[in-house]
Amino acid sequence: MTPQYRVAQSFFQRFVGAMGKSGYFKPIHFPHCNKIHTCFMRQNIHLDWLDSEGRLIKRIKQARPWRIYGCPEADSVIEYPQDYDFKIPYPLPHSPYPKFLRDESGQSLVEFALLLPIIILLIFGFFQLSLAIHANLKLQHVTFYATHVGALSNNDEKIIGAIESFYDEDEIQVTIENKNSQDQVISSSDRRYGDTISVELKHEYPIAIPYLTLTHLNLTNVASMRILCQNQRSPYTCE
Repeated sequence: MTPQYRVAQSFFQRFVGAMGKSGYFKPIHFPHCNKIHTCFMRQNIHLDWLDSEGRLIKRIKQARPWRIYGCPEADSVIEYPQDYDFKIPYPLPHSPYPKFLRDESGQSLVEFALLLPIIILLIFGFFQLSLAIHANLKLQHVTFYATHVGALSNNDEKIIGAIESFYDEDEIQVTIENKNSQDQVISSSDRRYGDTISVELKHEYPIAIPYLTLTHLNLTNVASMRILCQNQRSPYTCE
């Protein structure tokens, strides 16, 4: 029994193609097509380029996602999964051109042009996300650094100074919490050797991705350490 394939006739069928498919799927024949894109595909696929008589003239194995492939001499192309183990019977019967195409060429470029704004949006979004990840790593570093300064100096002013060496005063929200050995909350003036200091930093990181209402990310990080300053006289700070 000859394995079946389907013919992409409508604009929607040609537009979607093998996008989003994983594993096995039925081979797809694209009449009157000598260029295709593999955007939004979840796996490598094989491409068989055919002439106007349905005969195989070129084969591309393991075509990767997010590429454009073409064969100027081809009249049509078949997409099928990389693990497809049936033999496609060539030459294929003639498949009529879709009515909306007629004698127009470059259909895949039209499809790619429709996808281009989405691709740009995704690229811009990934760029924004990478900057947000970097901002979060910076926040983690500054939080640990400020807590370390506080553990050594037992001085809130030095903690704030350490933070402001990385951020402007109105750019960051600082919360300092102190607990004694009995896990009771105490004031900074009563904090001494062996007590715990926790520094929490909050940063509203601005983002600007088109068509999204999200304008900022609330980045938060907390670090805690024991006070290492051993001054036993008030004020219990160290230089």
